[in-house]
Amino acid sequence: MKNIFLIVFAIFMAGSCSKENGNIPDVDTESLLPPIQKGIISTGSKGIPIPQGIIDNSLVDGFMVIAAWSDVEISEGNFDWSFIDSEIDRASAGNEKVRIAIHTGGSDIPTWVMQNYPKIKEIFVYDKRTFIKRYQPAYWDTQFIEIKSNFFKAIADRYSDNSSVFAISISMVDPNTGDWAFKIKDNEQKQSFLSSGFTETTFIDAYKTLIDNAMENCKNKYITTAVGPISPMLVSDEYFALYKVLNYAFNTYGNHLIIAKGSLNANTPNPNLDSNLRTWQLMWDFKPHCAGQFVWSVTNDPSYKMNGKNSYVNKDSIYSAAFNLGIIYGLNWIEPWKADLLNPNLQDELEDARNILIQ
Repeated sequence: MKNIFLIVFAIFMAGSCSKENGNIPDVDTESLLPPIQKGIISTGSKGIPIPQGIIDNSLVDGFMVIAAWSDVEISEGNFDWSFIDSEIDRASAGNEKVRIAIHTGGSDIPTWVMQNYPKIKEIFVYDKRTFIKRYQPAYWDTQFIEIKSNFFKAIADRYSDNSSVFAISISMVDPNTGDWAFKIKDNEQKQSFLSSGFTETTFIDAYKTLIDNAMENCKNKYITTAVGPISPMLVSDEYFALYKVLNYAFNTYGNHLIIAKGSLNANTPNPNLDSNLRTWQLMWDFKPHCAGQFVWSVTNDPSYKMNGKNSYVNKDSIYSAAFNLGIIYGLNWIEPWKADLLNPNLQDELEDARNILIQ
């Protein structure tokens, strides 16, 4: 198994010395930033403590602390940090690092937002599990961006001096989770976006504002953000807006931003073999300023979701293949699911991958 990983690492190193599209300047990391986090970061569950077995696993370098905005900012300016504080304390005791990822979209938006600010423009999205229509603030609404930025400032004020925290996430498009999902199901939903003021320009400006505020309020932690396409029902080029925003961010803030995808699996397009990388083209073009999360676990998953629901190979091979692709993309850290990190049968694959990631 180790030989496979070493071959993949050699291929990655051979192709990682140039920035293909020339978008990322050679900007030194800001003096306030610590060395970039490398290795294995465990996924988390919203509001649920990380298992102690993961904290005790020497192959795991840290974990995500996930909470809902509505559970943290109980009312405007009134915060409950107890869960996040407790998890950071556990990480510190276990000599692990933390990425704070607070979901700020969909049902995780506090009810007080619309109650206090009824002029915020609304859109509707479909719940990914129930498919029920749900209204929420438009991602690009300037007042909503301001409120989200104020919330991020409160997070930064509390945790920017905590050495156990290495990154804090911001979200532009997150109707269901912290990952990007900008899909339009039908013309009715499309019209709700258009009538609420969506244009590529308003979207780009809002995303830039969100990034600017995060960078200004948190100069000594990495800022992570999920990325992805905009629905082709709204735009002619699904990725134009993202490239505009990311080029701006990297040219302005250098190494401070890390982009992330939550769909890494054994069927993720291989940039050395596939001509169409789809959403992963963003990760390839902006490497090495990127990180990734596995789409699912291989442990106790009869659907083989990590392999496109194809069950013709062993699950440890699926696990290795997914890690290999993450290494080829130059991901700084990879986030496997908790069940796999607790599975004794996958520790060899985990160790092989980590040994390369931390180099």
